Amino acid sequence: MPVWQVPKNVYEMMPVSMAELEYRVRPQGAVGRYLFDQLVAYSQTPESRASAFRTGESWVLGDNPAPGLLLYEHRFQFDWVPAPYVTADQTYAAIGRNRPIRVYKGIDSRLILDDLYAKLALFAQYMAQKGEWTMLTVTGLWFDHERTPVGRTIPPMFGWQLEGNCRNHPPDAVPACNVALTPDFAALLYDETCETGNSTAVHAAGLTLQSLQKYYARVQVWADTAAGPQQTLWSEPAVFITALLDPAAEWRAEFVSAESPETCRKSSAGTMVRAAFTVKPGLRAAYACTTALGLYNVYLNGQKVSTDEMTPGWTSYNRRLLYQTYEVTAMLHPGLNMAGAMLGAGWYKGVMGLTRSRNNYGDTTAFAMQLTLVYADGTRETVNTGPAWQGTKAPVIFSEIYHGEAYDAALELPHWAECETPENTPAGRWHAVHTVPYPAAKLAAQAAGKVCVQQRIPAQRVFTAPDGSTVVDFGQNMAGRVEITVQGTAGQVAELRCFEELDADGNPYLANLRKARTTMQYTFARSQTVTWQPQFTLYGIPLCAGGAVAGKTGTGQFYRLRAAQRHAAGGGVYLFRTAGEPVEP
Repeated sequence: MPVWQVPKNVYEMMPVSMAELEYRVRPQGAVGRYLFDQLVAYSQTPESRASAFRTGESWVLGDNPAPGLLLYEHRFQFDWVPAPYVTADQTYAAIGRNRPIRVYKGIDSRLILDDLYAKLALFAQYMAQKGEWTMLTVTGLWFDHERTPVGRTIPPMFGWQLEGNCRNHPPDAVPACNVALTPDFAALLYDETCETGNSTAVHAAGLTLQSLQKYYARVQVWADTAAGPQQTLWSEPAVFITALLDPAAEWRAEFVSAESPETCRKSSAGTMVRAAFTVKPGLRAAYACTTALGLYNVYLNGQKVSTDEMTPGWTSYNRRLLYQTYEVTAMLHPGLNMAGAMLGAGWYKGVMGLTRSRNNYGDTTAFAMQLTLVYADGTRETVNTGPAWQGTKAPVIFSEIYHGEAYDAALELPHWAECETPENTPAGRWHAVHTVPYPAAKLAAQAAGKVCVQQRIPAQRVFTAPDGSTVVDFGQNMAGRVEITVQGTAGQVAELRCFEELDADGNPYLANLRKARTTMQYTFARSQTVTWQPQFTLYGIPLCAGGAVAGKTGTGQFYRLRAAQRHAAGGGVYLFRTAGEPVEP
């Protein structure tokens, strides 16, 4: 019987980088993905870190030389050597009297690896052509139907998606859910296997949360399928972030306002507030909890913090006010930083309701921010809105939900939310703010349902109505705003009015709007071409029955108009088919 010996140093001649494996192995169907993901999962364990077969970004595939010699004998890469004697303590002893055996001193690693890649590719091609079953994979993970939610205050309900064409897996799936503070899941905070029969929607009821903390989660599923029992790999880590769990006890920020107490009851003009603060070296994480009496956009170092719009939304402000939580670590740097916010009247104090009354919840817009800085040594400090902040009037000279928005570019302060404010800022433009009381116990975190622009729709046609109005038709019902690119000179005004339908003569029909002006106005500060859209209002633009946007500017030239559809993120529209008896409504 032929005996071949492959010494340890030959086994170590099979180095391959993780990048090569991801490029050559993982794309080869379910088997390739399984092999690669298994290696990645093992590489995160303590055992792998101590292995001699792992160095840097490479692995040594030590088991491959043996099957590789069956592929090709490597007949010029061995010596004939007397077989060693194996002692009682499992060590080799060279006695020189045993029959000669092949002792390999090298292998062709490229031949072996390329053969592996080729066979994986051929097998994946064969399986795809036959349409056979594929291995189950967890391809998505969400929490209470939200991807990467920020602002949670209770343990989440896990949901996920299984990929694979095995049948019978949903009813029999048994999931395991992990939660940890790090993506390597070295120390688990939650480790549960659900035996209740739920194949998804598993509530992590035993998980204890902390305020303003990022959590990593993953799921693994066992299932009895038509192809036999299967166990998926762990899903890719997903993230959720908590808000303040007890605002009544934890909220420290005051609401600050730049409005004048003498004129605020009749004003719907926008304001801006800002303050500088210092970040020490070693910042590990930063979380901003923000809200307003009115509508707001918040900025850090000149950059808008999120894509959310019309925050904090409409609630019965006397009973509850939502606040939003954002992870802002990447927006800060060691040293001096600047925070700022722009505010509008919104539902809080603007004209609302059938009686067209204003100041229904209050007469003064105000902004509040509690910014928590977490450092590498575990210490935390907060930056809060308060009397030290400054305020001024905004370029938004008017904004209301019903009546639209007006913007005067002459009031712009470039870089107003950055530390380096231009020297040409008018003297006395910034002034002290005053605080507005609001009970912290009425604050509630918003973890889902945040409104943002979901789709931008270009104009479908432009035509002239019989009354001479220029009408822009976007061809789709929506609630949102209009973005314009327009050219003008100093003092000129670009104006649009949004409406819902045309009358019998083909002209804009406005009677159904009653007293709502639904206009948007931009006043130029100098000769230029600008792209602008309102911030603190929304328009009904049904457009399904000839609805349009009419423009009567007489000034400058419109180059482009786009409608921005706003709503909370959703999962799309899905079709499904049932078998058997009809489903009762």
